[in-house]
Amino acid sequence: MGTTQDPTLDERGEDYRNSALAVVEVVVLAVILMVAVVGNMFVLIAVWRHSAYRPMSRCYLFMLHLSLADILVAIFNIFPQLVWDITYRFQGPDILCRLVKYAQVYVLYVSTYMLVFMAVDRARAVQGSGRGSLRAARLMIGGAWMVGLVLAAPQTVLFSLREVEPGVQDCWVVFQLVSERLYVTWFVVSVFFLPWAIIVLCYSYICWAVWHSAGTTTSLSAIRKRLHLGCIKSQGGHRQDDDGHLTLELQPVTSSEQQQLQRPHLSAVNCAVNCPIVTKVSAAKLKTVRMTLTVVLAFTLCWMPYCVAQLHHVYNKPKDLTATNPVAVVCMLLSSLNSCTNPWIYLYFSGTLLNQLRVVLGFGTSRSTDNVSIGDQEHRHPHCEPSEHSKRPVTHSNMV
Repeated sequence: MGTTQDPTLDERGEDYRNSALAVVEVVVLAVILMVAVVGNMFVLIAVWRHSAYRPMSRCYLFMLHLSLADILVAIFNIFPQLVWDITYRFQGPDILCRLVKYAQVYVLYVSTYMLVFMAVDRARAVQGSGRGSLRAARLMIGGAWMVGLVLAAPQTVLFSLREVEPGVQDCWVVFQLVSERLYVTWFVVSVFFLPWAIIVLCYSYICWAVWHSAGTTTSLSAIRKRLHLGCIKSQGGHRQDDDGHLTLELQPVTSSEQQQLQRPHLSAVNCAVNCPIVTKVSAAKLKTVRMTLTVVLAFTLCWMPYCVAQLHHVYNKPKDLTATNPVAVVCMLLSSLNSCTNPWIYLYFSGTLLNQLRVVLGFGTSRSTDNVSIGDQEHRHPHCEPSEHSKRPVTHSNMV
């Protein structure tokens, strides 16, 4: 393939090189590198600052490690490829050649499987598997880092420093046609199609669970209108779900209880304690689902052109190996582009992280209202406010 972006194959043994296209590649890679590093550093700083004030939730823990993985994609995948595009031939010994090719694929696997385990964790959260969930999340995160170590191992054997022409060496691989097709197919399946299938299954279940819950439960706003009563946060009036979100538990009021509700001393907290109707999917959890679905959509759009171009290349070999397809070259850049999209998606969906970033950058000093921020602990439900009989002077700070 004429492109230098391919992390698995490198067929640049021809003397011909499209200089204009090479310049475009260098510029695009430089932009992707900068955006990926800056965006993911913003997320890391925001999550770190947030964790200094509140316990780390599972969602933020996955964000932290996915941002770390995406920064490593920028450092060990995009940056070496950028240098390689500038020098044209690999500059370094054989051991460095093998390490670079291994690292380029390893970080792609880690980033991909971190998304997979994040989807699995979201499915477990909706299912209600909350006991020991933080430990399970840490095990899945560790698994993502380990999976990459194993799946990227063939790179160290296949690639080496070879003489591509008299007196000229380059880091590349020599394949027979059948073995090339097998390896590229295996790579595409393991880095995209298999993870994509798992992610789709997880989010299909999540969507089904959300739809089912919406059809069998009563919304908080409807319940609140029925009761004509506000609700306030109390030690006994809420429970924490598996993500650390506060979830109201409300139930219909019987005729006898309706009389008790008229008593002046009865606050909304008392009615929140006796409830069979549960809002199974909190607003914050729904926002988390929307955020992760957006991440998955970006993952699909960034990886699909790359994988299609790879498969098309090995199963439809061009007769003229010196010909360069600019569209294919652009497609080869999009897998790295995925590491740029994730952090901005997080910042868009999480008002808390965005506020933390504003504070760090000096654009804000107080915490904006973000009761349904992804991964955050809700201090007060958005539909909850003190009733007339239960209002008390409360010392509250809006500062982070």
